[in-house]
Amino acid sequence: MKRDMQTLQQLCEAVLAALLALLAQLAQRRNIRMLYAFQSAASIVRQVEQQNPTAVVAAEQDFSPELREVLQRQGIAGIALEEMDARASHGCATSRQAAGTVSIGPQIEILTSGTTGTPKPFPISYAMIAKFMVGENLLTGESALV
Repeated sequence: MKRDMQTLQQLCEAVLAALLALLAQLAQRRNIRMLYAFQSAASIVRQVEQQNPTAVVAAEQDFSPELREVLQRQGIAGIALEEMDARASHGCATSRQAAGTVSIGPQIEILTSGTTGTPKPFPISYAMIAKFMVGENLLTGESALV
C-alpha cells in the first residue's frame, strides 16, 4: 500500500511539473505543439527533425540518445522534467534556433485521437482558450457566457 501511494505521488508530481512547464510557455504566449508520446523513439526523433522547434520539453526518461543527438545537431534546447524539477537536458542547455514570427498569433496544437490513423495536429488559438476556458474573451472584455 505504501509503495502504491509513493507511485501515485510520483505520478502526481510528474503531471504537476509538466503542467507548470506548460503554463510557463503559455504565459510567454509561445506556440506549443504536442507530439504523440506513445510512439517509438525513432518516430519522435523524426518529428522533432521535421518540426525543428526552439525547445523540446519532455520527461527525463523520454530523452533517448537519438533525441539528444538531434537536439545537439540542430541546436534545439531540451528541458527535462523529473518529479518536481525542470532542468536543461545534458548537452542541450541552450537553443540556437531563433523564435519564429507567427502571423496567426500564438496557438496550441493538440493532437486528434488517432482513431482513424495517425494523430493529426488541431490548432487552438489563445483567444479561443481565453474565451472558453477563462469565461470571457480577454481580448475584447466581452463575456463569453450569453
